[in-house]
Amino acid sequence: MSLYEYSLFNIFNQINHHIINYDDLENLPEDILNDLIRYLIKEDESYENFLETAFYTSLKLNHLIFSKYFITQLFNHLNYDDFLNILNEGFYYITNIHSAKFLIDYGANNWNNGLLGGVENNNLNMIEFFIKNGAYDFEDAMIKSVLRKNIKLINYFIKLGANNFNDGLCAATEMNDMKLIDFFLEKGATDFDGGLYTAARSGLSNLISFFINLGATDYMTALGGAIDNNYYDDLLIPPIQKNKVIPLIIGSTFLHFLKNTNFKTFSGESINHLIPYLMNGYATKQTLQLLLKLFMYNHNNDDLSVYYKTFDEMPSLNIKIRQNNKLIIKLNETSMTTFENIKIFHPGFYKNFIDKIYFLDIIELNTYKKNQLLKEEKLFLMKEDTIENLWKELMIINSVVDFYN
Repeated sequence: MSLYEYSLFNIFNQINHHIINYDDLENLPEDILNDLIRYLIKEDESYENFLETAFYTSLKLNHLIFSKYFITQLFNHLNYDDFLNILNEGFYYITNIHSAKFLIDYGANNWNNGLLGGVENNNLNMIEFFIKNGAYDFEDAMIKSVLRKNIKLINYFIKLGANNFNDGLCAATEMNDMKLIDFFLEKGATDFDGGLYTAARSGLSNLISFFINLGATDYMTALGGAIDNNYYDDLLIPPIQKNKVIPLIIGSTFLHFLKNTNFKTFSGESINHLIPYLMNGYATKQTLQLLLKLFMYNHNNDDLSVYYKTFDEMPSLNIKIRQNNKLIIKLNETSMTTFENIKIFHPGFYKNFIDKIYFLDIIELNTYKKNQLLKEEKLFLMKEDTIENLWKELMIINSVVDFYN
């Protein structure tokens, strides 16, 4: 142990045992303070957490006299399994064989941890040392090499037998590294759906397009992952199927319904932030049906109080009237609520059937038909960007329903 290390350790030890105070440190040279401050316990953390962090720091700096001190303290404060786990985690931070043997002498024996630590530190000597001791997890070592963008180590582990090229493709996608993506495709990776999911989960629109062009088809899982990670604003969604998009104008009734409904996933996470995708009061027929399906997921049919509360306040956009013995839909210019509208035009209505009646007729009651649109509204719905937005909206809502079903 050098005199410097001894002095640093002595200062640290006196602080830990309250022989000297923090205030006594201000007169020390700045370089000593900079080294010492890495080991000082923070007042807002537990002593055990401090010991663990300081132990790893001492290994990284190769201050093994401190490491020895922390090992003693950790052994006294933790059960043996937790102590051994921390000791093995220490392999991640060492950079030389002397430090490795130091940990091994105290009982560290997770050679694969040491292997992955060697990859993390780009240290081939350490990698070879742990392989000789018995490390064998070449697959994880290859993936970690991808995350480090180290093509030499990737090839090194492939030669040792690593061949999970699909996971390598996903890791390369996560790193947004086109060269490595091409590398694993050339090696034979074929999990394009996994690549699509990784790209969507990470918000990488360029790679979403790339994997769709390669043949990925599992859009729903990918969109679900994107939504879970708040990457749904600029998603590149599957090619538009214009013949399947039926745009409609949404009236105040349905917007009121959405505004007063608390949409949640099965895990309890609110997804009300998706409601703005009913852009400017426009939506698709499919989207409305999917939202209603989602609404039913979120409410117990045995408890109808939520229906009563919502319907009693909802203004009815349209009313049904009879003209020449034909039932037609007309814009409602009265104060009639949707609840009243349903009761009037469904003779024999009673509360136990409110959900069935309402969900059966909600689309008709709350949208204009295409032939009832104004000219400017028809032109708006015929625009290419309008159709694209409506398709995007439909896919996002659909993904929520499917992903949390």
